[in-house]
Amino acid sequence: MKAKMQIVVAAASAAALHCAAAAAECEFVRDTHVTVRDNKYIVVSQEPIVVCTQDKWIYWTLDANQPYRFAAEGIVITTDDTDNEFANCKKGNPGQREWNDLVFKCHDINKKHGEKLPRYYKYRINLEIPKTGPRIWVDPMLMND
Repeated sequence: MKAKMQIVVAAASAAALHCAAAAAECEFVRDTHVTVRDNKYIVVSQEPIVVCTQDKWIYWTLDANQPYRFAAEGIVITTDDTDNEFANCKKGNPGQREWNDLVFKCHDINKKHGEKLPRYYKYRINLEIPKTGPRIWVDPMLMND
């Protein structure tokens, strides 16, 4: 009987450690890397971007070895944000470009964090070749938990 109890305790401990590790992993928002393939396809490193804590900045970074840069409204939340989950990156209230327009950041307030169901938000990535070139875009997803 003692051996069975040790197995149960060990299994419970392992499960608790796994949950703690998963919670710790979700405490920060991973940067999303953006690349352009064949001069027309925008590829993102994660979809959806998962935000599971409140008051976080989301960063998108472009590969510096290509000519595209984030446009002035490089990231725009296109889902209607009636709950005001985002402080910026909305039409008329752009996010912030940094590092010679290779980085774009948006402030996710996520004030409804912890509700039963996650909330999904469509957003648009707008890229351009400065002064010369075409503008390209894609609409991936973001998820607030």
